[in-house]
Amino acid sequence: MGHGKSDAPETGYCRADRVEHLRGFVDALGIDRFHLAGLSMGGTTAIGFALKYQQRLVSLTLVSSAAAGWDASNKVSLVDRLAREKGLERARRKWKDITLLFYKKDHHDIKRLMEQMIDDHSGAIWMDPMRGRYRRDNDLPNIHKITIPTAIFVGELDRIFVPLAEQMHKSISGSVLHVYEGAGHMLNMEAPERFNRDLVDFLNRVL
Repeated sequence: MGHGKSDAPETGYCRADRVEHLRGFVDALGIDRFHLAGLSMGGTTAIGFALKYQQRLVSLTLVSSAAAGWDASNKVSLVDRLAREKGLERARRKWKDITLLFYKKDHHDIKRLMEQMIDDHSGAIWMDPMRGRYRRDNDLPNIHKITIPTAIFVGELDRIFVPLAEQMHKSISGSVLHVYEGAGHMLNMEAPERFNRDLVDFLNRVL
């Protein structure tokens, strides 16, 4: 939503909305049961979907995942506040500064791609008139209700998200946790061969 060439509606960006958008999408495709993987905010959506429509999932994969009810970082709220007070371009520049700093010395190809992704982002989610007024869901107390096969991936250097990954691993019975040394938030881009291999191995085990 708002990324790349996807639609950027004026409102409807809360976690509950995203869960229903996903349900509508798979319904439109005629998909009954499927493997679900989500990265970062997509992981938040995936968790919400799993808690509400678990019977439709074969497995769940969470990559550098956030979760409803978990405070990610004051850096996120800073970008949000800048968008409201100083405008989208000011917020986009700050988001870019925060994100690209991690790739200052290494992964120049990822740095260029991330810069393009940020430039292409509509920023509509920041300007949602309902922003800050949605019901604040908290999925953390219910994470243990996820019983389908679950794989959790996180980069060792993604220090904001590592504690949450460990907490979810403890709460979701039978889940597997992969912590990638030397990798940050975009570990699927930073270590693609290992990530693809580990993901395929996990999916093959649960088929």
